[in-house]
Amino acid sequence: NGIEGTVQIVISINADGSVSDAKITKKLHPDADSACLTSWSLARFKPAKQGDSPVSITNFPRRCRFKAMD
Repeated sequence: NGIEGTVQIVISINADGSVSDAKITKKLHPDADSACLTSWSLARFKPAKQGDSPVSITNFPRRCRFKAMD
């Protein structure tokens, strides 16, 4: 569809590495916004640790860049 630009998002990550929440902070286009939310919601991370204990993280900024293909 010729959509180009960046969607900005913040995510929260559980202590097990799964994403518990995702919120858009800068929209681009409904299709791009939806794709970005879906992709980050399905992401898995190596858990952050404090000492030897896994911890959750909140408001971790991420982005999705979109560039139209010829």
